[in-house]
Amino acid sequence: MGSVIQFPARPSTAPPPDAHLVRLEAQHWEHRHGRDAYSTFLLKHGRRPDPAQAEVLGKIVGRRVKASDGLRYPKLTRTVARQAETERKKWETIKKKHRELSTEFRPQPPS
Repeated sequence: MGSVIQFPARPSTAPPPDAHLVRLEAQHWEHRHGRDAYSTFLLKHGRRPDPAQAEVLGKIVGRRVKASDGLRYPKLTRTVARQAETERKKWETIKKKHRELSTEFRPQPPS
């Protein structure tokens, strides 16, 4: 009987399958916000930062950034969350009034 020789598995040097998506995310971030520590991290490491790293990066760039767990860091304080909700409601009211006015003064087709 012949014996089978097994070689140790060669470690993969290929980037993880979602590295391409992370690169696209970094390019999109740079397009919207400019190059900063977060986009540089994404491009250099090919992955999102873990939550502790995202907390620091978010404070450095002055924005909330997405971590590897899918959440955005740094977390909003209650005061900031309330202010954001108030702003959202205010804009919803403005958009609703705009829709009402635009339909009210829409020219009617000739009959």
